[in-house]
Formats: sequence, C-alpha cells, structure tokens
Amino acid sequence: DEFMLYIFSRPQKACFYGEDFILYTIKLLQTKNYKKKYLLYAAHDTNLLAILSLLNHKLKILPPYLSNLRFQVFKNINNGNFFVRTSFNGQNIKFCRSSNTCTLKEFITVLKNNVKNKCNTPIV
Repeated sequence: DEFMLYIFSRPQKACFYGEDFILYTIKLLQTKNYKKKYLLYAAHDTNLLAILSLLNHKLKILPPYLSNLRFQVFKNINNGNFFVRTSFNGQNIKFCRSSNTCTLKEFITVLKNNVKNKCNTPIV
C-alpha cells in the first residue's frame, strides 16, 4: 500500500495518470456550460491517487472501493457568481487558500498552476 501511495504521488506518475482528467475539467469549466447537472467519471484507485496528487491532496491509505472525488459547481443566486467545492469521500478538500470553496476563477487558476508546475505543461 505504501509503495502505491508513493509511486502515484510522484509528479511523473501523477501527470501520466491524472493530467488529462484535470485538463478536461479545466476545459469544461471554462466553457461555463452548466446545463448538465451531473457528470460521473469512473476511475481506478491509481487514477484517484494521481488526480489527488495534482490537487496537492495526499492520502495516507489507498482509496477504498467506491471512493469518489467531487467538484461541485454552485451559483450564487444573489450575484450570479460561480464557486466550486471539492470533496473526496464526503470530506471537503481545502483546495483554495481561503476556504473549502473557491471562486470558479480561483479554482481554474489553481488547477492550471498545479498542472503547469508538476507536469511542465503549458496551459492557455
């Protein structure tokens, strides 16, 4: 178990197994097309480890069966701004500096920076 946690948290493996998912998520969020209420992606525990590593969230144990990673996009009905909450197996992940929720702009910026810094991928 420790070996798997170590291998898939390394940038090379994290990028190989998680970068495409993160880039697709960025692309989807930048379109601001939120007509779909729910998107589900199925993945192996190794993919989750890689993606969580790119989110700078380290696990101490392998993801159990039926684990889930959620990016929930909400719209503030008062001002129309979007914000994102990230959670893994029901536990909020502090992804942005200030709190468990991020503005959509900050969320996309942090995703881009993480991929750029860990994977050396130029992102527009």
